[in-house]
Amino acid sequence: MATIDKYPIERAKIVKNTIATFISLLSTLGIGVIIFWTIIISLLKELFSLVLILMGAIMLILYFYYYFYYKKYYYDLTKEYLIIKEGLISYKETTIPYYRIQDVYIIQDPLDQFFGISDIYISTASGQGYLNAHIDGLSQENAQTLKSEILKRLKIKNKK
Repeated sequence: MATIDKYPIERAKIVKNTIATFISLLSTLGIGVIIFWTIIISLLKELFSLVLILMGAIMLILYFYYYFYYKKYYYDLTKEYLIIKEGLISYKETTIPYYRIQDVYIIQDPLDQFFGISDIYISTASGQGYLNAHIDGLSQENAQTLKSEILKRLKIKNKK
């Protein structure tokens, strides 16, 4: 049984990433676009419903993107390695031998805290593990358990 089956990614991670990306898109578009749409909407009230439909469509597209992203997302703790496979459009596989792991972090941003989920980040001897190796969207309990399991395997490998 793969570790991901034992400690599954929470569905709340899909909703959280959808909201976070949507907010990010809105803030990236900036105040200029908001002012533009405010003027257009005040001039043509009919466009307001069109804007709402467009925003709903964007949210739906983002939701399905993250839904399928996490359907493909995979991680496993094997005897020798931590393996993480991710990506919908571009695929990335990270394989980390336990002896390279230096630390395991549990991180929650404000939306993770709101949804009660956590991400695990792995720090490696190369110094790039934090950027490359992470396990997304675990319940807080599963994140703690998985962190303990990784650290336990790390101790066993370091004793040899």
